[in-house]
Amino acid sequence: MLKFGRKLVVVLLALALVFAATGCGKKDVAENGVSLVEEPASSFEYEQMMGGVKITEYIGENTDVVIPAKIEGKQVVEIGHGAFYGCGSLTSITIPNGVTSIDSSAFFSCRSLTSITIPNGVTSIGNSAFYSCTSLTSIIIPNGVTSIGPGAFSGCESLTSVTIPNSVTDIGNRAFDGCKSLTSITIPNSVTDIGNFTFNGCTSLSEESKQQILNVNPNAVF
Repeated sequence: MLKFGRKLVVVLLALALVFAATGCGKKDVAENGVSLVEEPASSFEYEQMMGGVKITEYIGENTDVVIPAKIEGKQVVEIGHGAFYGCGSLTSITIPNGVTSIDSSAFFSCRSLTSITIPNGVTSIGNSAFYSCTSLTSIIIPNGVTSIGPGAFSGCESLTSVTIPNSVTDIGNRAFDGCKSLTSITIPNSVTDIGNFTFNGCTSLSEESKQQILNVNPNAVF
């Protein structure tokens, strides 16, 4: 009996070591020297497409989410429509490098979201993608993005700064509507189209920023 008990202890210790090493199905990834833990595939609803995997819904419960680079051996390439819609407790999100598209309403009303890492591979940010993310304070839009959809950051009332790269040509109507804390934004020469109400309600914008916007669209409303 004693011998059996010792064997049982050894087995349990071995299992504990295995789970510690694997993170119970999660995978460690590094970003800027910081170790992050990817969410397991079971935390998502997803679709397999020709080019890879599209995330359609987050069903996990974590507040800091690292989307896996691959699911079932296929690259995650798209954050689908409403995938994180209304995830009110979500505070940070890291999107893997293979993603090229953030669809409409992907992070709609994620009111606790303060940090998001968008990779350089993303080329489009859809309509209302970050609508009413009221805790988001800054956003860096990476090189490669060519269009920012209508209402993309509308209602992000804590947003103070935005970096727009030279790759962007079109900023949709009401993209930053109601961003009342936004003080400065640099409009690169590549931008040729800004909607009349793209910056409506941005009451804190500096005169210099307003002039850059007016140079593209003289009818812009603030």
